[in-house]
Amino acid sequence: MTIRGVKFISTITEYPNGDIRLSIRSREGSPFGAGEFARTLGGGGHERAAGAKLDCPIDNAMDELENLIMKKYYECVNSYK
Repeated sequence: MTIRGVKFISTITEYPNGDIRLSIRSREGSPFGAGEFARTLGGGGHERAAGAKLDCPIDNAMDELENLIMKKYYECVNSYK
């Protein structure tokens, strides 16, 4: 979040026991919040910091997150037209 212009970031961590955890951060000016993403994926938190535990292999978790980000991105782009 210290990179200029970055408004949204997410990390996925796979723990040795197989748990997949998602950490999401958003900054003021982001068109969507961290909490919104976490709730979509069964997690929780608030609009600037949130997380979720995912019950799928890490490859599936990464695909799911990418698809959700792209969906929100296109919704935002189309709302500005």
